[in-house]
Amino acid sequence: MQRLGTTTDVASAPRDSGVARRYKLQDEAARLLSGERVCMCCKQLAFKDPSDPAAGRFDTVQIEQNSAGRTRTANLMTCDSVWVCPVCSSKISEQRREEIKAAYELSGKFAVLATFTLRHNKQQPLVDTFNQLKTARRAMKSGRWWRTFKHEWRWCGDIRTYEITYGENGWHPHAHVLMFFDEAIDGESLEQLELILAGKWIDELQKLGADATYEHGFDLRSSHSDVAEYISKHGKMPESARGDGWSEPEEMTKSHQKIGKNESKTPWDLLVASLQGDKQSGALFVEYANATKGSSQTQWSRGLKELLNLDELIEQLRDENPGDENPDDDYEVVLEVRGNDWLDICRYKKRSDVLIAVANGDIDEAVRIVQECRVRCLDEIKNIIVGTSDNGTSDRKDSK
Repeated sequence: MQRLGTTTDVASAPRDSGVARRYKLQDEAARLLSGERVCMCCKQLAFKDPSDPAAGRFDTVQIEQNSAGRTRTANLMTCDSVWVCPVCSSKISEQRREEIKAAYELSGKFAVLATFTLRHNKQQPLVDTFNQLKTARRAMKSGRWWRTFKHEWRWCGDIRTYEITYGENGWHPHAHVLMFFDEAIDGESLEQLELILAGKWIDELQKLGADATYEHGFDLRSSHSDVAEYISKHGKMPESARGDGWSEPEEMTKSHQKIGKNESKTPWDLLVASLQGDKQSGALFVEYANATKGSSQTQWSRGLKELLNLDELIEQLRDENPGDENPDDDYEVVLEVRGNDWLDICRYKKRSDVLIAVANGDIDEAVRIVQECRVRCLDEIKNIIVGTSDNGTSDRKDSK
């Protein structure tokens, strides 16, 4: 274990690390989803070269901190599950948010945010309603109707993100779709677009034995303020987005990081409740994990990234917003932990404690926790060895 770099000046009041909080929820997800990839996420050392396992794994886990006091870990394997892993979901969502923000603000295309959902109740399993939502969405974008729609409305492409919450009427799956057009749509044209899309949506649902209403099954918004109003009705903003309000990109990518409003619970709300001992919430999270497994949460229509020259737009966005944090900027390693020590930390679920100590600028406390876990593990091994030896002696005495 090695201290590196310098610690960042932080506020005197104790504070939690966002990564630390996500680690706590990740441990709970791993407990509920035995055998899934999330169980090993951020616990094992990563390979130095993923394409060549013979190169071996890293020797240490690096804990890094930036000038704002944010912490993160490096050299660990990840599960990349945006659905069930709070740690990976946060990182992936942030990357996708930047992509969508660049496309929305800088592409020069006109965009509207459409939301699709369906009627649901507590008796319906999530796997059924979610499959109906996905099937109806695919049906909308196929056949002669869709080809005509694209031509008449000069549709360029779209970005679709699924969101799932749980409330007093059971599971509520819905899709946010950011639709891009070559020409602006407003006034009567926007109303006409809404009627056309809503009518087709309800028609496709009814073919599947599902249903929705014009009032609650479909929503279409075209401005930052309208989308912010829409979000306020469906969930509070996460801490990372409070202050400026959410626009379309945040709604699209931070969907199930929102904190449930009233009786509506996000997947992370269910994990928090499960961590506090609510078995029903734990069972609901397992149902959610099983229903979403294998599904893509966010998807760009074919060719849209190339059409918009997305890579160039992202570079332009970063140039125009130099104050925004780049995920790889301004971080330095403040503590290195040996691989075996990290395994001990994970075994005793002390990852969050270590990171909170680092977030508060107390590297000595972080080192103490690491050493405590190491000693605890060694003591357990000694007890096992002594216990085995005592049993062997006892057995020999009994045999005389």
